[in-house]
Amino acid sequence: MIGIRLPQRAVLLTYCRVACDNDREMLDIQLPEPAPRTFLLFVQTSDAVVKHADAALFHYGLSAVKLMVLQILASQGGSLTPGAIALLAQREPHTISTLVQRLKRQGLIKVGPSAKDRRSKVVSLTPKARKLLEQVRPAAGKIAERVMASLDGTHLKSLEESLRVMWQNARDGSQ
Repeated sequence: MIGIRLPQRAVLLTYCRVACDNDREMLDIQLPEPAPRTFLLFVQTSDAVVKHADAALFHYGLSAVKLMVLQILASQGGSLTPGAIALLAQREPHTISTLVQRLKRQGLIKVGPSAKDRRSKVVSLTPKARKLLEQVRPAAGKIAERVMASLDGTHLKSLEESLRVMWQNARDGSQ
């Protein structure tokens, strides 16, 4: 894991300026060290991508994280425990519990007792969710295409490799 020592808040504020472009703000970090500067840009980019995806998915009654939960369920045979969803989504169990309740109210999932352990709950996709996933697939593809539009195959492969390393570093650092 690469250790990153971020400057104090006062130093960050001294080096930061806000550049406005069509009512969107991007913090332009003017730090001399590339790791903290790139890390902060990564966090901003992640937030911007999620906001873009949320706006594009709003029409379907979804958000990026709701879609992720539905896709996880679909990829794992349609049913999982909330704990398994939390693990695969890399979210806290309480966050998944809230999402499960929202998706249940939308009629996209059902929650029932586990056949193996009646004390456990199992979350399952409904036919409505499966149909919605088919409808949203082209929109999700367009979101990815728009965000990645200027990256060719070589850059995408390099980005993917870098993100996997960053993910592993973050995962190792949180244990």
